[in-house]
Order: sequence, then C-alpha cells, then structure tokens
Amino acid sequence: MNPTGKGLSLTERLDRLPLGFFHIGLIAVIFTGLAFDHMDQVVLSFVIPKYREEWGLSPAIASINPLTGLTATFIGAVFWGMVADRFGRKRTLMVTLLIFAITSGINGFATGFTQIVLTCIVMGVGVGGAIPISFMLLAEFTPAKYRGMVMVAVGIISITGGFLIASAGALFLMDSFGWRSLFLIGLTPALFLPVIQWLVPESPRYLVSRGRRREAVAVVERLEKRAGVAPLGREATPDGADDRDSAESPGEGSLSLNMIGELWKPRYRRRTLMLWSYAFGFGFFTFGFLTWLPTVLRQVGFSDGSIHLNTTIMDLFAVPSAIITGLLFFYWSTKRTLTLYPIVAGAAMVVLSALVWNGSLNVTWLLLVGGVVFFFGTILLGVFGPYSAEVYPTAIRGTGSGWATGFSRFGALVAIPIGGLILNGGLPIYVHQLIFGIPLLVVGLIMAGMGIETRRRRLEEIT
Repeated sequence: MNPTGKGLSLTERLDRLPLGFFHIGLIAVIFTGLAFDHMDQVVLSFVIPKYREEWGLSPAIASINPLTGLTATFIGAVFWGMVADRFGRKRTLMVTLLIFAITSGINGFATGFTQIVLTCIVMGVGVGGAIPISFMLLAEFTPAKYRGMVMVAVGIISITGGFLIASAGALFLMDSFGWRSLFLIGLTPALFLPVIQWLVPESPRYLVSRGRRREAVAVVERLEKRAGVAPLGREATPDGADDRDSAESPGEGSLSLNMIGELWKPRYRRRTLMLWSYAFGFGFFTFGFLTWLPTVLRQVGFSDGSIHLNTTIMDLFAVPSAIITGLLFFYWSTKRTLTLYPIVAGAAMVVLSALVWNGSLNVTWLLLVGGVVFFFGTILLGVFGPYSAEVYPTAIRGTGSGWATGFSRFGALVAIPIGGLILNGGLPIYVHQLIFGIPLLVVGLIMAGMGIETRRRRLEEIT
C-alpha cells in the first residue's frame, strides 16, 4: 500500500483489523491509566478526615480541596481536549498522566493544607484531560465492530478498579505508613509512560486530519503487518480524501476558540446541546448522590459499619453492569442503552425516596433498590466517555469530548453544595433522592429525542 490512495482508505483498513495483541496492549494501557485517574476521587475521601485531624481543619475549610479539584477537572477536560486536537492524542495523554503522577507524588510529602489544595488543583487539570483523551485514542484505533463493547467495558471496570486501588491502599498502607502513602500510589502511571511511548503510535485518524498522510500510512501498514492482514484491492479516493471528515481543521496555529465554535455550527449544534445537557444531568446525579449517600443513610438509621458494607456491595454491581452494558452496545444499541439506563435509575431513585418517606428503608430494600441505582445510574460516568468520543469528527473530537466531559464535572460542582443545603436546611430526607433522581429521567428523554446511534458504525460514518 502506498500514499497515493490505492486500495482501501486508511480508516477502513483500521476498522477491518482483527482485535490482536496491539489492541489488547492498548486496552491494558488505557485501562491502567484510567483506573489510577479515577482512584484520586476516592483517595480524598480517605485522607481528608486524617489531615483534618492533623492540621485542625473544620469541615467547611476541608471541603475547599474536593471542590477546587473538581473545578480543575472541568478546566483540564476542556483545555487538554483542544490540545489533543492541535498536538495529537498520544503526546497529550502522556503529558496528562505525567502531571497526575508528579502531583500525586508531591502530595505524598504534603506539609500543609494550602500546598495540598494547590497541588490537587494541578492534579485535577491533568486528570480532567486524561480521561476523555484515553477514550479518544481507544475509539480511533478500535475496529468499529468492537468499539462500543470494548470502550464501555474499559470505562466501567476502570472506575471499579480505581476505587479498589484506593480502598486496598487505605486498608494495607494507611495504618502503617500514614495517609500520605495513598498519594504515593499515584506515582505508578509514570512507570507506564515508556510502555505508551513504545507500544502506542499516534492515531492515524488524527494524522490524516492534520494532513500528515504519509505518517498515517506508515502506522497503518505496521499494524497490518503485526496482524498479518493484507490490504484489499478497492480503489480509494485519491490522496486519502475519503479518510477526512467534513469538519474544517482548526488550523496549524496555536489553540483557538474557533474549535469551540465548530461545536456550535449547524451540523453539530444538536449533538453538542444533547451531550452537554446529558453530561450535566448525570454528573449532577452521580456526584450529588454518591457524595451524600453515607450521610443520608446515617440519618435514616444505618450504622457506619452497615453503610460501609452495603455501599461496597452496591459498588460491585459495576462488574455485571460492565458485561451486560458491553453486550447491549454490541448487540442492541448505544443510543437506546443510554436512554434506558438513566430512566431506570431515575425511577429507582423515586422508589428510594418513597421508602425513605414512609420509613421502610431497610438493608434488603437498600440492596435491591440501591443496587438498581448503582447498576444503571452510577456507571453512566463510565459509559458516557466512550460515547462522547464517537460523535464528533476527528478534527474536533478532542474539543467536543473534552467539553462534554467537563460539563459532567460542572454538574458535580452544582450538585455537591445543593446536596449539603438539602441535608442541613431542615428539608425532609426523601427530597434528596428526588432532587438527584428526577434529572436522570430528563436526560433519558434528551437522549431518546436527540441521541445518535453509534453501534458498529465507523467513526467517519457517524460524523
């Protein structure tokens, strides 16, 4: 195959590759990076009570740390998404992982609250970018037939993996080595940077979108050689024009707000509105519900031991959810799955509210109804990232996915203080479940009316 355009287009050649050792290695690297990125959210829940005691901080002052960190993830998602469109997926991912590893290591030697807040802000900027870029890279390499199933499984299980890394660290390290040792675990992604450099090439789709076709051809030919696949003999459009998507490239200059404007051009305006609304809604639910769940359960009569045990059991619902969701993405529909899940979870939140209202919430009902919420609702964080990485053209995929991911963090920033106001403002406890459950019903309807089907479709066909 040569760069004059003979044979299949480059993107078609990527999509006809079988899942092989390269894809398995890429999945492993992306999964590991995502798991450690998700770990940081849980680490804070373990370390904040410890450093509050050590430094004599009030709960209100300590809350500055997670709130500023969430703000930073919003900024990071938006900024690094645009950087990935300008400078490439691979380099940007490596930079964001390095930022996370360095700042996590610095926090392992934290000497004061101001330092840890400032370092977590920088860490959040890195984490915010690493998550959407990971899904972009995975989307642009994984064959269309398997893309949805692979990405959803990685997205959901990496969240569970991150939670387990943090929990295991707290269990085995914190008593012996102190709370700072949990941050030192975050140095691990730095060890994977040489693996990424060696294993993962730059995305051929990105290279073509920037006019670097010869480099893209070389990458595709290497992957075909590794897989033992010979090119087919169809004539493609000269100079690879059929590899390009219809969005205008933002240009070779510095970062520009023009990339954001691309998202609101008539062709993409509807999907941008859909993604931002959906992201805000499920982010509002996820962080508002999970952040305040232990407090809610404590106020309705559960002991601390029961809360820890039952929330851990409900967390494990993510494992069968990942398998079933991947199969639904593969055999049924991405759009209908993303419609069904929030509607079922929202309905379960209404039932949970009714159980709290009439005083009948016990362990059995908590596991049954709460399990439905966890199975269908809290895993949306791992499902939405893969989907948002599919619906924009290559030239603005980073910008679009970054802004969509950012709006889920924006929803979290709004939800956390609202949850606190509800619980401390004298309102009935059941109002809490309604406030965070009803938005799920709304986002389900938004996806039903405005969503785009991506199942087994090539990225170029979707855009």
